[in-house]
Amino acid sequence: GPSLSADGAVLAVGGYGQSTVSEGGFVMVWDRSTSSTPASSLRDITPVQLNHPSPVESDKLGIGGPSLSADGLVLAAGAPGYGDSGSQYGAVWVWTKYSQTQSFSTSTTPVMLTDPNGGNQDELGYGGPALSADGLVLAAAAHNSNEKGTSSGAVLVWQRASTTASFSSEPSAKLTDPNGSAMDVLGLGGVSLSADGRVLAASSHTDDDKGTDSGSTLVWENVCEGGHSPPLCH
Repeated sequence: GPSLSADGAVLAVGGYGQSTVSEGGFVMVWDRSTSSTPASSLRDITPVQLNHPSPVESDKLGIGGPSLSADGLVLAAGAPGYGDSGSQYGAVWVWTKYSQTQSFSTSTTPVMLTDPNGGNQDELGYGGPALSADGLVLAAAAHNSNEKGTSSGAVLVWQRASTTASFSSEPSAKLTDPNGSAMDVLGLGGVSLSADGRVLAASSHTDDDKGTDSGSTLVWENVCEGGHSPPLCH
């Protein structure tokens, strides 16, 4: 689905089909904060198309929908089909601009995030990433991750100290269902973060705790005990 900034000035929508390569995907951004008449309607704004800098067939950038920070300065989108030789371990791309009047198309080169311990067909980012309101916490699921059995699923979380810091410089935390099992596909439909980035939720829609494919939702809260550190320890 689409994503809006808190003030409605920025709209981002994923188009995971044809781009510069077959099913490479792209993100379209309408941004009236860059317009000389900021009060104009979004329909009067010429959209900007954002692409993978080195697109590969079937990356499917934007398939789960992009996510915007509240101020519309940070944009994230998943490319679950990304990977060498069709491995589809997936990736998340992050664009950052540093003023309301700057365009994403002329901002810094987007940053690519992957699971350092990911595997083939994990499809990180398939359901779309989630950003906290301040753009400092980013979460995305790899629903085919095999941490607790084949396609049990996992959620990756990155946290940075400021928007001038790069997510790529921060280690990711991998969250799983401690009672997870094969084919739970945790995070298939994406993840959700609270505005302050301290609460995260993701569903396992084929979890069998209450019967075959009854499903469940897992919630993590950033309440840290001694010896632990963010993000999202509990």
